[in-house]
Amino acid sequence: MRTRLHAAVLTLLLASGALGACRDGTGIDDSPGSIGFDFAGSASGTFAARGTAPVVAPGAEYPYVSFTSAVRLGTAGITLNAYQDLGGHRGNRIFIHLREPAAGATLNFQGLYCGDAPGVRCALGRFDRDVDLNHPSFDTPQMTFLSGTVHVTSVTATRIRGTFSGHAEDVLLRLETPDTPPPATADVVHGTFDVPVTDFAPSQLRAP
Repeated sequence: MRTRLHAAVLTLLLASGALGACRDGTGIDDSPGSIGFDFAGSASGTFAARGTAPVVAPGAEYPYVSFTSAVRLGTAGITLNAYQDLGGHRGNRIFIHLREPAAGATLNFQGLYCGDAPGVRCALGRFDRDVDLNHPSFDTPQMTFLSGTVHVTSVTATRIRGTFSGHAEDVLLRLETPDTPPPATADVVHGTFDVPVTDFAPSQLRAP
């Protein structure tokens, strides 16, 4: 289950990142975005990513540079994606999916499932710490946001801004190996995002 979920998420994030750097000639605001927050728990630190996701050829490796992107997945919502390069082929990564975001709305993190009823606003998120962007290992912390909120300050056809905070745990590790030590955790505070948005058709995704 963990492998399958990770592969699906990674496919979405890399596709999101590639498209996040595109301009289609219609006035899309693709100036560099930023996502940042402080975290404590199993480890503590500051996440800060700024820049546009690099465009790479299919099958090529991503350069180890910090980037952000936001992709509108049709009616499914908007997915934010950011990678913080730490050097030595290691970094931290976060993604946040917002279902039916609207200016002034506050969305609650819902763990692993948001529901599919029309009109329901919610958020899904994951924070991966100390990962290799091109060669992910299932032994690194992959923490799902179990509680917290995302407040959307503004959202237009080309940009989304807001704040967030929450508590995340490596719940998949606990589900698969309940006898292991307590999973990695992260308490995230002071989160902010200001990222250009591009449109993406989910039908374009291909299995890895």
